[in-house]
Amino acid sequence: MIYLDYNATTPLCPPALEAMRPFLERHYGNPSSVHAAGREARAGVDDARDSLAAMLGVKPHELIFTSGGTESNNLAILGLARAHAARGRHLITASTEHHAVLNTFEHLGRREGFDVTFLPVDEGGRVDPDELSAAMRDDTILVSIMSANNETGVLQGMEEIAGVCAKRGMLLHSDMVQSFGKLETALDQSGVAAASFAAHKIHGPKGAGLLYLRSGLSIEPMQFGGAHENQRRPGTENVAAIAGMAAAAEWTLQERAVEQERESALRDRLWPSMPSNLPPRTTKRPPNFLKIAGLAAI
Repeated sequence: MIYLDYNATTPLCPPALEAMRPFLERHYGNPSSVHAAGREARAGVDDARDSLAAMLGVKPHELIFTSGGTESNNLAILGLARAHAARGRHLITASTEHHAVLNTFEHLGRREGFDVTFLPVDEGGRVDPDELSAAMRDDTILVSIMSANNETGVLQGMEEIAGVCAKRGMLLHSDMVQSFGKLETALDQSGVAAASFAAHKIHGPKGAGLLYLRSGLSIEPMQFGGAHENQRRPGTENVAAIAGMAAAAEWTLQERAVEQERESALRDRLWPSMPSNLPPRTTKRPPNFLKIAGLAAI
């Protein structure tokens, strides 16, 4: 089978499968239990957190494990907006965000009394930092801009956007689900207050995600029922999937240069053959951002 939809999901890499296997077969304890089986599972979660923190350039306690990118986006946006509402109720995002972001902002606007600005993008699909600055108000508390678009591949100027937010004292969240593993991601130097990730976009398992939350920031949980993840995301951790996510991230970063070269070659072979099979209006040469698009074959 030829598979060309890596931006939707990726196949599980062998290291991820091997990392998951012990927690599916032998170490099946609840990581919150104090007995030996629980401590074995907890060690798996802790090891994965330490590994991912090192890859992202952050502290382990700044990472919150979730069920995927959608939950990570929801927790960041709802949690930060609600926790900081006393400072203001104006929020900003881009009109081209993933629905996990757009629908969450729409909910806050319709149901919780927030005022949301949906910024347009230019003809290249990018947010203009000057327009972002102009949209900010004294009561703006949160901006959310994705680093790479899941449908078009457009890369936002996150450094400039972060600079605008820092200058005005605004919290910045970024959906980095598509860019992690394709672009350098050093969160400690990025200027973002929060960032969302999903395992299945980087050859990890479905059902595992991650939210980076800068140390010292308060956030309101969306769920209730336990003190898991430092009381920020209750619920028994998906130990096997978390272990698989860490292994997949490590493998993806190690193989990135080779894999991008392979995918670029496949893209360059595919593109010349498309004009004879597609209407003329669809055959314009893609811009450079497609060099990191999720094109591969298995």
